[in-house]
Amino acid sequence: MAMDIALPRGLTGPDGWRRRAGAVACLLLVLAALAAWASPLEARSGERNPVFRYGGNEFIIRRTVSGGTLYLRAYRAAGDQWEPYARTSLPVASEKARRREVEAWARNRNAPLRHGKPSLVERIYFTGKPLGYSTIDLDNPMNTDLNRFNGRMWP
Repeated sequence: MAMDIALPRGLTGPDGWRRRAGAVACLLLVLAALAAWASPLEARSGERNPVFRYGGNEFIIRRTVSGGTLYLRAYRAAGDQWEPYARTSLPVASEKARRREVEAWARNRNAPLRHGKPSLVERIYFTGKPLGYSTIDLDNPMNTDLNRFNGRMWP
């Protein structure tokens, strides 16, 4: 038993194949735009992290506060991905004092330090000028796990 399907007028006839091809091309463009919009590189949390240039590399510094402790984590640009690079933590109450201490140390390497030599993350975060801000999702392993397999570095 054959069933007749009524095609919309204009999709049949001598130019119907052109219109169908155009409709398929438009559909593919819409799907490509949706795929680009839903890219894993975009942050889902909406957090903005500053991007710094230091020593010829670009770094994103992620700042989080939890239970009175400030956590700074640096991610270094490695092509399209960001690799975890360095991290440090300090009490939130001493953030301003540590900033002054690191800035003084950056101006004069012989300046007295009460809390030891500043880490790379502190030097970048406290003395650097942000180039801009990134909304990349640093929790997404596609964005940050360069050359890693199950948490181990490739040999």
